[in-house]
Amino acid sequence: MHVTFTSAALMRRLFGKFDKDGNGTLDRKELQKATKMLGDRFSDEDIDVLMEILDKDHSDTVDLEEFIQAFMNKRR
Repeated sequence: MHVTFTSAALMRRLFGKFDKDGNGTLDRKELQKATKMLGDRFSDEDIDVLMEILDKDHSDTVDLEEFIQAFMNKRR
């Protein structure tokens, strides 16, 4: 699926809300807080699995591109 300007802008805003330290990446702690913000509470093991799925470059963080790709791939 093609990412539109509107959907990309929405994803950037959402990512920005989750990126509490403003460094441009989401670490495990930020991902866990993000799941709480979305109304769910993931265990440490769940976060490990989520990181495996999202962190394509194995940096132990999720950057904006990885975040957007995960959502866009989910919509296909």
